[in-house]
Amino acid sequence: MSTTSKMIKGYSYVSLDNLTFYILGFAYWLLTAWFLTPGQLGLVTFAISTVGFGQLFSDLRLGLILRRYIAEFSTLGEENKIRVCFRFILKIRLAVATIFCIFFIVLADYIAIFFQNPGYALALRVAAFSILFGAFTDIVMSVLEGLQEFKKELFFTIFRRSALILFFVLFVIVSGFGAVGALLGYSLAPLIVGIIFLFLIFQKFEKESEPSKVELDMKRIISYSKWMIVSSITFYLYSNVNILILTYFFDLLTVSYYKVAVATLDNIIGYINVSGRVLEPLQTSFFVTNKKNATFWKLQKTYFESTKYAFFSALPIIVFTFLLADSVISLLYPPAYSSSVIFLIILSFGYVGRAVTIGIRSTFAAIERPDWIAKYYGLMTLINTVIALGLIPFVQEIAVAIAFSLGSCVGVLYCVLKIKAFLKTPFPSIPVFKYTIASILVYIVCYGVLRVLSLFSIINFILIIIVIVLGIAIYLPSVIFLGGINHEDLDRLKLFAERVPFLKRPFILFYDFGCVLIRFKEKILAKYEGKS
Repeated sequence: MSTTSKMIKGYSYVSLDNLTFYILGFAYWLLTAWFLTPGQLGLVTFAISTVGFGQLFSDLRLGLILRRYIAEFSTLGEENKIRVCFRFILKIRLAVATIFCIFFIVLADYIAIFFQNPGYALALRVAAFSILFGAFTDIVMSVLEGLQEFKKELFFTIFRRSALILFFVLFVIVSGFGAVGALLGYSLAPLIVGIIFLFLIFQKFEKESEPSKVELDMKRIISYSKWMIVSSITFYLYSNVNILILTYFFDLLTVSYYKVAVATLDNIIGYINVSGRVLEPLQTSFFVTNKKNATFWKLQKTYFESTKYAFFSALPIIVFTFLLADSVISLLYPPAYSSSVIFLIILSFGYVGRAVTIGIRSTFAAIERPDWIAKYYGLMTLINTVIALGLIPFVQEIAVAIAFSLGSCVGVLYCVLKIKAFLKTPFPSIPVFKYTIASILVYIVCYGVLRVLSLFSIINFILIIIVIVLGIAIYLPSVIFLGGINHEDLDRLKLFAERVPFLKRPFILFYDFGCVLIRFKEKILAKYEGKS
């Protein structure tokens, strides 16, 4: 199977998984926004972010390490090593998670006092159990991704997200436990689903692996792990530093406004995370089979294609966010969250920057350079923190959003420079400028249409649909005429769509439309060249 075919097969299944993940995840998020007050939502966000520090140290990036080496051992046909590696990492993960769970339960009062509110202690204790119980689902997902069992990932995602919604309904809507009930459900859901799937994984390994004494190259695994642990620390700081800054300098209401914007963007642009989940196991196999002769053209190809499509799909998000931020917040959330609009607009820049580096960071992990991942998160955390603290006296709470977006832009530059230095050989440049021109054109036209529509009483949902459909109708032909998409790209899109049943018909229509536009463009160019 060709490199492109492998990518498309993985993208097809994981796209379904991601779609399910974000639909059910967003449904859960909307339930929390509507059935909790902004203050309760801020408390839930603070508690989860704080115990996330314990998840960080109990995780030790063991899930990513497991995914990476399962992909390698699977490529080399070393099935017994997969079983031994799985059991070894599972034992360490659960033991360390238990220690940090107890640690946060004991220290909850002191943490609450530091943040100037002793009432936070109970929420922190309940959230602490997610450190231990979340370990089960982390390990399951790592195994399935490493083995590239994409169909099973889909079922796992459905069960995991459905359990989260079920427990929220039970503990918050039915029982009325508020923020504590939401945290209780957040902690218990991964335990139930994780145990069931771990049992199935144990059965699979016992059935397929012959019992024998297997020795792992622990020196190499530990060398890889130490930088993954450092990257775990920097990733936690990068993900949570803004919430902690807002909690310390402002209040839980401000935290809830920020979290609404973050959660909305996670679900709007999170589909690009598909690239990381598909690419790392695939690129690991390319790296393992070619590192002796140092021919990495397959890595080069997957990096280029994934980053190109990330730019292609992420840049219009800025346009739609600018145009529709107020309508989206008004449609999805209670009026109390109207202050989230400014966060949503500013953070969209940072999310685009983060999205386009997902494929590159997966390449870092595949080529055994976790130190680059650690430095990436560390650099952005440092920039984010310094800029946020420096701007707070001048622009108040939106300082954290500005800092996040600036840090993400620097992160893109860092990742591109690193991967180009590693691959060495030249490869085609990504047509970012063409995508940017097309996005600006979309903004100009849609802004004019919005101004006209504002003269009429149109509900937000209809307004959003009109702008998105119009924007896509302008963006795609513009990109094609500018040369940002060619026949090969359309062929990949068609192959991808044929593997996802509910996307097949609309994508085939777009494929036919794109081919017509490309032929029309070629005729115009041919006539122009003939005249000249």
